[in-house]
Amino acid sequence: MIRSLLTKLALVAPCLLAGCAPGQINQARLALPCPAPGAFDASASGPTLFVARTNRSECRDGAWVLSRERGDGPAFDLARRGDKRWAFAFDDQDAWLARLKAQAAAQSGVPRALIYIHGFNNTPDEALDRARRIALDADFKGPVVALVWPSQQGVFKFAADETNNEWTRAYAVEVLRKLAGAGLDLVLVSHSMGNRITADALGQLNERDPALARRVRTVVLASPDLDGGTFDRDAARIFAAPERTVTIYASSRDTALATSSRLHGYRRVGDLGCKFARLGRPLSKTDVCYPRIEGAGEVRVIDTSAVSDSPFGHSDFIASPAASADLCRVINGHADTRQGRTVIPGYTNVFALDPSAAVRSDCPDADPPPPPKPKKARKTVR
Repeated sequence: MIRSLLTKLALVAPCLLAGCAPGQINQARLALPCPAPGAFDASASGPTLFVARTNRSECRDGAWVLSRERGDGPAFDLARRGDKRWAFAFDDQDAWLARLKAQAAAQSGVPRALIYIHGFNNTPDEALDRARRIALDADFKGPVVALVWPSQQGVFKFAADETNNEWTRAYAVEVLRKLAGAGLDLVLVSHSMGNRITADALGQLNERDPALARRVRTVVLASPDLDGGTFDRDAARIFAAPERTVTIYASSRDTALATSSRLHGYRRVGDLGCKFARLGRPLSKTDVCYPRIEGAGEVRVIDTSAVSDSPFGHSDFIASPAASADLCRVINGHADTRQGRTVIPGYTNVFALDPSAAVRSDCPDADPPPPPKPKKARKTVR
């Protein structure tokens, strides 16, 4: 053993003496200059996304990135896709909002903006990729805003993410107020734990400035990691409003939310499996628990169990062709066609989604998926 250790030390000693220790290499890489705060690096291209963030920005390896750490409040950036990751150019609030309003005004009809709020265990790049994917799938022509908060980006960092999610909510109200105050109609799409930010921020805006809150015309709650009982009690107060549509995508095959239900002891809104409807009183595996949304106005629950096509059943709203097409219709105001939706018996506002929803006759596919790869011919064994 001693001889082995001496051999390894002899191999690394020249490197250590030459100053190539890992810590020193990292310091050298961190010292690479970043572009000026208002400029993109050379690899950035394509459409600009708007970023409202509560993360701290850092210069790493010659590029600006958003860290896992909290910032000093809401900051406003522009983002473009680079060769390997998203590139950022920082803006002040007034210039950012003026640029966003100008892009919104270029639309035909009422100017709109789409806001996406990501969930647990997401990097900023993943959040921006998802925001862009939603806009492409919905053929959304207006400005797209990603509200990014400091997820710790780890499966075992759930409690830390919950804490940072809660910390972000007051800033999210400020962002909503700015966008609604600019005279824009808002489409608000949130996923998983991000729905907690949506519910809290919209509830606060309802109380403080109902007129501005009504500018949030379309709300999409995708796989919401919200307490079921609290939602049933408060949904009408938070979400119901004249000329606002609210769509909830949920599934009985969402194993991520089933785990969250187990962790919290009570059913989550997006978990239709109903195994943990009440603490200590699990129901049958065949039971289905739909949110109780009577009196909540234009609120619809879309059961994606039959078309689930995402890891853990947790991202059907964008990964399933049927649910993605349905989301496109929701964002563009065509959901009344009810294509591929079947009313669940006993309910008036709960629908099961079937594969026929994937036909995009009333909703263009701006970025169709690539054709399937040809299957390799099997070798004949004789």
